[in-house]
Amino acid sequence: RGTTVDELCAAWDAHCLEYYRGPDGKPTSTALTARIDVRMFRDLFGNAAVAELTHADMLQLRDALVRSGIARTTVNSRLGRVKAMLAWALDEALVTASVKAELTQVKGVKRGRTSAPERAPVRAVDDETIEATVRKMMPNTADMVRVHRLTGMRPCELCAMRWSLIDRSQTPWVYHVPPEANKND
Repeated sequence: RGTTVDELCAAWDAHCLEYYRGPDGKPTSTALTARIDVRMFRDLFGNAAVAELTHADMLQLRDALVRSGIARTTVNSRLGRVKAMLAWALDEALVTASVKAELTQVKGVKRGRTSAPERAPVRAVDDETIEATVRKMMPNTADMVRVHRLTGMRPCELCAMRWSLIDRSQTPWVYHVPPEANKND
């Protein structure tokens, strides 16, 4: 009968918790969201053998994700995570190449061609709101908001900033992000 979806998802979760770790050794957000992303796959097919699933089952998964009301981009992201899990499962000899090939052929949903809602665009906060907010903050926090607004750096990079990491010998100054705060190090 082979590996069940429940077993595959449990192995994937263990892999993600081990593989996706920050420099501090703690699991990253990717490790934690990987479990969420495959939850519906597990809910729909948990006791089934992965080898017995078909392309139609993956279409059923995609349709269930759409019906759940999540945004189209999230549908595609979760579907992509299940495909990534299946590719990993092939490397781990948990599924065959033919099973992986069949189950990963389902396409994501296209803008304007699905009932899945579009995510509202994230807009920048207007200057007036920022200024009104920073006036009520502690000075250090207000300065962090101002630097964040001017640079667009990631919050972890901002929180790791120290004078010793800023090269002030030239203009403009250059901030050398420490490895523990550099997401793409």
